Amino acid sequence: MQLLKQSDKPLFGDILWNKPLSRSGSGRLLIVGGHKSQFNICQNAYMAAVAAGIGECNLIMPDSLYSLLKHAPHITFVPSNASGALGKAALADILEQVSGCDGIMLPGNLSTNSETTTLIESLIRETGKPLILGAEALRSIAFNLKLATARPKTLVAAEMPGIFDFANSLKVAVSFKHQDSILNMSDLFEKLMDETNCDYLSWSGAGLIAAASKQCSLSAIAGELPPGWYEGAATVFWLQYQSQPFEALTTAGFILAQAAGEIKTDNPPSAEIEQALRWAIKTYS
Repeated sequence: MQLLKQSDKPLFGDILWNKPLSRSGSGRLLIVGGHKSQFNICQNAYMAAVAAGIGECNLIMPDSLYSLLKHAPHITFVPSNASGALGKAALADILEQVSGCDGIMLPGNLSTNSETTTLIESLIRETGKPLILGAEALRSIAFNLKLATARPKTLVAAEMPGIFDFANSLKVAVSFKHQDSILNMSDLFEKLMDETNCDYLSWSGAGLIAAASKQCSLSAIAGELPPGWYEGAATVFWLQYQSQPFEALTTAGFILAQAAGEIKTDNPPSAEIEQALRWAIKTYS
């Protein structure tokens, strides 16, 4: 499989030029996650989705976070379990919110306890909406991955170690037959696309990899963004261009690479990342 590479121009400029402008046509995303005092990945994904142009974004978090986040907008609190993670009693509340969205994202800050796993598995079974799964969600359903891999309209968005864990759980052989690690990754995603119905976005020091429709692309990246930003921004492009998943994810990779290159400080504040992301979309649209 050929690996397409992006440098200083997006391979698919039409995706940016034709990006929806109206809020009503830009999609509605529901982000589900959070665990006791942990919510940074979900928060980052929310900010990334808003900066990337989602029409509406709402979060669902366990009520163990209520005292910390009760004044934050766009959050619905649902029952938590004894450990402060999402409890299985939250399913009805989540499904009620799902009916009004175009896609559901589980980026992280979850738990591998049995009750949260049961909730996530039930949620996947009960909805046919486009689904975006991060590494923690994949680990949570590691013994029942076919729930995600056999369904249509699923995006796996995870850093490369999470992709390797996912491939191992699926018993997809990872062979390193090239000295170039980029080609190794391309081979891996080709096998994953053969074995699953999923689209993929992943990142490492080598860059951002997008894989869908039996195609694979690489966007070189000169910087690193915190967890949640990659998957949050890419989800917006993927939801807005469901008929062109490869082009959408490849373009998201380009925008994220440009935004990361604009950030000049270590451990940048969220406002700086958000500004860089908005700048990249505006500059190349």
